[in-house]
Amino acid sequence: MIQADAYARMACWYDRLLNPLLDGTRRRVATMCARQPELHSQGHGVVLDICCGTARQGVFLAQAGVRWAGVDRSPSMLAAASRNTDRNSGRNALLMRADSTRLPFADASFALSAISFALHEQPADQAERTLAEALRVASRCLVVDYTMAERNLELPSQWLMMVPERMVGGEHWRNFRSYMRAGAMQGMLHRAGAVILEREPLFGGGAAICLCARGEAV
Repeated sequence: MIQADAYARMACWYDRLLNPLLDGTRRRVATMCARQPELHSQGHGVVLDICCGTARQGVFLAQAGVRWAGVDRSPSMLAAASRNTDRNSGRNALLMRADSTRLPFADASFALSAISFALHEQPADQAERTLAEALRVASRCLVVDYTMAERNLELPSQWLMMVPERMVGGEHWRNFRSYMRAGAMQGMLHRAGAVILEREPLFGGGAAICLCARGEAV
């Protein structure tokens, strides 16, 4: 069962606050998606944006010529997503309310799935089920989230990423700390049995875009 709308209060200002910080990353995600052969080998392959929020990522996907669909559990976010897609070139995208841990799609329904900065917000068991579902409904998954530093030079960026998360506080901060203690994105992908095919660092190495696949799908 889908829970109460935790984003009801922030949906109206979410884009105004975060677009200046995240639009560059969203553009890079759209570019990476557009060059994936799975989208072209299936004729008219579709990207599923899981936890799509206000669908700002979908706007960039549409501008890159990528067909996409979005799911989110928040009615407020989906209402903002509908307004975003109506105003921009993503107006033909399917938007659906759905639980990311139990997606209403068959295996391999999509050419590619994408999860952007959503895993660290969720309790650990929920985040791992979300990732498992992303790998189930598509043969490739593009994950954007915080990472563990892999070089000493990346440590300051990893620490800097903690600042906005700590400012939000509450359950969000607790989930972020749990996510980082468990190895951040690298740990989560490893536990899911996913293989990283491509990696682009973000924010000086404090985050990354990782294209991955189920081990048996490589």
